[in-house]
Amino acid sequence: MTRFQRILNRLLLGWGIFCAGCLVVVAIAIAYQFGPGKVSTKTASNHDIRHVLNWCELGEERTEEVLHSYIAASSFSGDSLEAHAIRISHVDKEELKQKEHGGGWFRGDTLSGVLTDAMGFVGEVLPSTEIPWFPKEPELRSAEFFVYPWSIYYHGTRPTVVKLIFIQPEKKIVFYLAAKK
Repeated sequence: MTRFQRILNRLLLGWGIFCAGCLVVVAIAIAYQFGPGKVSTKTASNHDIRHVLNWCELGEERTEEVLHSYIAASSFSGDSLEAHAIRISHVDKEELKQKEHGGGWFRGDTLSGVLTDAMGFVGEVLPSTEIPWFPKEPELRSAEFFVYPWSIYYHGTRPTVVKLIFIQPEKKIVFYLAAKK
């Protein structure tokens, strides 16, 4: 083997080791992106949650304070959980009415049909250890709460994604839950 061939072999071996190292770094970066993400419990700003009060037609101008927030990054399978507790300045029970074509507010103890399914889903996804401040399903199904269904998606006969807004008028607190499972 000539001197030139030995140098070329070492250069090619070095280049191969460098390329293998680059592939490992890229694989780790991809795994990190698709792996379990970060959980944010940092309190969201009024700007971050304004859509919640606008969706349910209460209006973002009522926001006094974001009490709690929880946003879990989506998992590889797409599961996600977002929850907020928002203190508002005022609410009148007269505002919390059902609309003609199935929208609007529904009192927690009068739910039926799709909303019953959605509340069952809420009971399954509410991890009390992660968001202990969020009301439990039995509380949400009481006359003390109203629910505004923003969206409910089904796969077959079971909900797989819900975006629900709850309000406890006496305490002037709005709770938002967006979950995919």
